[in-house]
Amino acid sequence: MTSNVPLCGPCERENEHHQALSWCSTCGEGLCKNCSKGHKKNRAGSKHTVVLVESMSRLSETMISQWNRCETHSEKKITLYCRNHDQLCCTLCIPGFHRRCDDVLCIEDASKHCRQGSALSDLQTRIENLRRIYDVILKKNNENIIDLENESVLIEKHIPGSNVTDYLKRNKTIREDFSAKRDILTQQIIEESDEITKMTTRLSSFCTDLHIFVKDEADQQLFVAVKKFDTALYKLEQEMQTDQFTKLHSILQERRSSDISSTLATMQIIEHNMDDIPELSKLNQCQALLIGSGNLKLTKTIDLKKLVESGRLWVWKVCCFPSIKKVALSDTKSNCIYIYDCESGMLDTMRFEDNFWPYYITTFDNNHALVASISGQLLKINILDLSIKEDIKICSDTQYPMCCVGDYLSVCEYGDILHTIVVSKQGRIIRKIPVHVEVGYMCPYGDDKFIYTSYYSKTIECMTLEGNSIFKVTSSDFDNHFKDECCYEPMGVCVDKYNFIYVVLVYKNIIRLTPEGKIDKFVLNLESQGYGMAYNSTTHELVLIHHFDTFEFYKIE
Repeated sequence: MTSNVPLCGPCERENEHHQALSWCSTCGEGLCKNCSKGHKKNRAGSKHTVVLVESMSRLSETMISQWNRCETHSEKKITLYCRNHDQLCCTLCIPGFHRRCDDVLCIEDASKHCRQGSALSDLQTRIENLRRIYDVILKKNNENIIDLENESVLIEKHIPGSNVTDYLKRNKTIREDFSAKRDILTQQIIEESDEITKMTTRLSSFCTDLHIFVKDEADQQLFVAVKKFDTALYKLEQEMQTDQFTKLHSILQERRSSDISSTLATMQIIEHNMDDIPELSKLNQCQALLIGSGNLKLTKTIDLKKLVESGRLWVWKVCCFPSIKKVALSDTKSNCIYIYDCESGMLDTMRFEDNFWPYYITTFDNNHALVASISGQLLKINILDLSIKEDIKICSDTQYPMCCVGDYLSVCEYGDILHTIVVSKQGRIIRKIPVHVEVGYMCPYGDDKFIYTSYYSKTIECMTLEGNSIFKVTSSDFDNHFKDECCYEPMGVCVDKYNFIYVVLVYKNIIRLTPEGKIDKFVLNLESQGYGMAYNSTTHELVLIHHFDTFEFYKIE
């Protein structure tokens, strides 16, 4: 279908040119009046979704021309879907980019139940959240312009004495410099608001197109469109993450009008902040206004003792697979891992050979987990069929805990000197980063950083894959913030989609850190000891292990 009025597909194949009045979403072609009647009479065509051309003409130009085209091979139609990479494909993509993938479906199979799945509702929620974020930014920008003008007036009113007045008269350059910087900040805000307005227009186009696909298109076309929208929306979200708050916002957060003690001091503060303002993620800051209190609400409790025939359990670590709605847990004492289906409530068990003893488990990709044993083995497990895909050889010593960070795997090796080893997914060691503490739990933080906790040294630290420390929280930071409210020994750790960090403390508490690593608040007091914890990005839930034999789901409010 082109951006102009389409021609009838069946007639074109007969070298006839008739204007299409209808559009078959299942076949992806236009139909004239006569062909439309025949299409409905045909046994196969009678089940197809046919709509008027006028309804499809409301789609945006971009969506009309690109919705069913492969992003890599634009001349080919999308006919396949790779679940391993969560990517739409054409027939040319498979031998080139997906030849090793073991979970590639045709669009017909992949699109089944797409209207009832979580992908569509999640996309609609993300669109609405981003729209609200845009509104917040535009509102804040307007308020900042007003605040800047008001503070300019206050500077004139809060000159504390003649000495400062005389000083300012003799040093007009300070006043002129302030005016120039004020104008620059105002212009930055205006330019930023213009960009946000453009993004808002693109988002409105998404909403219109998505509504049309939901209302008028068949499941196959809706599935492809949802995946296309997901990619486009991710780009908008990335633009928000790479963009920064204007410097005015930082200045106003650090210094309010009521705190002005003198004109000179005010200008010195401004000059200092203009040169040394911390970079703030606009997406994180604005989303913090929208996500609520961050408190946790218990939604489900699973008692493993009632689901497995075993004695005492020792479940230590949990990880999530949001795309297939499963949770995986390692049970060291029973020498097995458990796969819990969040929809059906069924529990599958994978037992290992003697002397393996799985200790740590983490998410590798959409369908695979990595399991580390006490003896130092590291296995790649297919969660769907519970098969061993690969025995990864990284180091000779014990290799846990661990987490996947982008295209790399961060593993803690326990030897005479403790290290965190950063390796590629093929097992090749890239570098060793000394940490000199006994690492208890790890989790990824973005695509190039990880966070670890150390129970014995009472430390939470965020590091890059190059070994640079981004932030570190110690017991002294905790004592300064909470005084004697509880003991500080961090255990399980995970990061939500807004980059807030949740940490389990030994004595029945969960705390939250800001994306910058500052202690924020207590979010939950537990009835019993918590251990491993994971985050489900689809449901915005934390999954927490309790007392080695129970795990719970907590909705982040």
